[in-house]
Amino acid sequence: MFHRFDFGERWKFMPSLGVHHEHSGKDAHRSDAVACSRNCTLFTHVGSRVWWRSWAVTANFHYAVACNFGALMVPNRERIVVGMTYNLIKKPRNT
Repeated sequence: MFHRFDFGERWKFMPSLGVHHEHSGKDAHRSDAVACSRNCTLFTHVGSRVWWRSWAVTANFHYAVACNFGALMVPNRERIVVGMTYNLIKKPRNT
């Protein structure tokens, strides 16, 4: 879920909340599946995106609420994702 706040025509702020699920299968070594190497994680998400014209800066925090790690997997409990976006498609200007 997110909501967009417009500040003039050029600035937009979009806070967001949500959940997402990640699943990875077993690793393979020379066509053989590696035991205890799969992972399933359910994350909560809180973040925001700030747009200026066609540019955006994004910052998100993900927290794992349910995990099923293989014995060989490094636990993935929380993470911060930061990014920058450029929108290639521009809206036509009003004439």
